[in-house]
Amino acid sequence: MSERITEAEAIARVTGLTRTRLVAFIEAEAIVPRSEGNALLLENVDIVRLDLLCELSDIYEMDAETAAMVLSLIDQLHTSRAEFAALVKAIAREPADVRARLGAALQAAGKG
Repeated sequence: MSERITEAEAIARVTGLTRTRLVAFIEAEAIVPRSEGNALLLENVDIVRLDLLCELSDIYEMDAETAAMVLSLIDQLHTSRAEFAALVKAIAREPADVRARLGAALQAAGKG
């Protein structure tokens, strides 16, 4: 089970994070905390994301919406890389003739 982190703990842990900024990142849906009663609880992954969001906001003077969009693009890139790695592993398990046909098809598609 993941550690539950309160808003106050998150603000204390993340350099540059304020309550106003935290609310803006939540409203931009860059992070989605869990609600428990009146409290919002975050997980370790949220802390890492908040750290990156604050860095993006500070270094590149991004507002919360823009930083959230950049983080979404980073998430998509990581997902694509993982899917590509799985595809490469699946192709590597195929017989040589199948790999050769796939390679030829990929080359042909790249030229068109």
